[in-house]
Amino acid sequence: MKPFRKSTLIRFITLFYSPTIKNKYRRYIPLSGTRLNNEINQNYKSIIDGLIDYKLIEPGRKYSEGSHSNHYGLTDKYFNHKEIIPIAIKPKINTNIAKEKRRLKQRVVIQARLDGKVLEQTTEEKLYDRYGLLTRWFSDPRLVFNYELAQKELIKIQKSKAKKSAKAYQHAFPAVERFYRKDWSIRFDKNGRLHTNLSMLPSRFRKCITFDGKPLLGVDVSNTQPLLLASLCDTNWLYTLIKRGTIQVEEQLFKEFKAHIESNPVDLSIYKEIVKDGKFYEHMMTLYPEFSRKVIKLNILKIINDRGTSTTYNREMVRGAFIETFPTIYKLLELLKSVTYKQSSKLLMQVESSRFIVWFTQEFYYNVKNDHIPLYTIHDCFYTTPEHIDYVTTELIDYYQKYCGEFLPTKQS
Repeated sequence: MKPFRKSTLIRFITLFYSPTIKNKYRRYIPLSGTRLNNEINQNYKSIIDGLIDYKLIEPGRKYSEGSHSNHYGLTDKYFNHKEIIPIAIKPKINTNIAKEKRRLKQRVVIQARLDGKVLEQTTEEKLYDRYGLLTRWFSDPRLVFNYELAQKELIKIQKSKAKKSAKAYQHAFPAVERFYRKDWSIRFDKNGRLHTNLSMLPSRFRKCITFDGKPLLGVDVSNTQPLLLASLCDTNWLYTLIKRGTIQVEEQLFKEFKAHIESNPVDLSIYKEIVKDGKFYEHMMTLYPEFSRKVIKLNILKIINDRGTSTTYNREMVRGAFIETFPTIYKLLELLKSVTYKQSSKLLMQVESSRFIVWFTQEFYYNVKNDHIPLYTIHDCFYTTPEHIDYVTTELIDYYQKYCGEFLPTKQS
């Protein structure tokens, strides 16, 4: 068997000691490909084959289409449900660096941002410098997960007659187990988005989380991507992004878009007022009252991310309304997609993660008096305890006004 990471093998073996819903422990458990991919990684098959070869686990029932997944269990030598050892894997983040040293690091990063410089860092350095101020809160013992309440929610999913209930359960179960075991998974993707156990946990389970005995409340940025599109209509900023090589666009289209912006289009002024109030999706609903806010939002996000062609009736209708009402914003999307259609969504995610997760966090904790306030994030949403939620909201709005020169619409949940 080729060598595997110790943490990966621990995660896999721990599956056999995880309580199930119907029975506390079973000799053989179903392990679907979806669950293994979420819980372990894409190389789960080689791990299974290796553990079978070494007689650590053995196969049970085989896969049957539409019926059940492959079942596996520990062999006689290792199966003993009375001896359960809880496993906790700590995140690979140094959370004990002195506050003064951390403040010095923050000062360097913030100054580099203000100077428009890019710091050369390793992945580990980026993870610490960009997100360490946030991820350290996962190691705080005051963070508690109510496993009994979570199990009740899992039962509701299992009993649901909805078409996607089976897939929802397969996604939720490992996420719940890992959060309860404090088996932290913390990483960031190529667009700078931070992914943690909280962002991977289905929203219905957030009520199971408390910090110091208090629930977590969130402050969310309203209509984030439409808001950021308004910011990108600043042609000076666009030119800077092009010059840096951050984005690539067709030169002629950029000249045409720049001339269009200089003509002060009325639709852009109206658009900026709407997104500033956080009412973009509601405004689009007035054009098509038969569409719910959820349908409007889903199709707007698809329009931002797609190739520029409609594949469904809903998207065709929403796209038509978008082009007719806000032609300037659609011209911007065409410009961003002129070299590759994936660039628009990629750029928006990069701007979102840098402005909210990286820059705001550094600005917030640069003030030592804020160091005791816990912050957990799900992309553009910040979670903290009830006594701090109004303060965090005010700080977020003030920060955005200071650095971006714009009012930031927010909502609490």
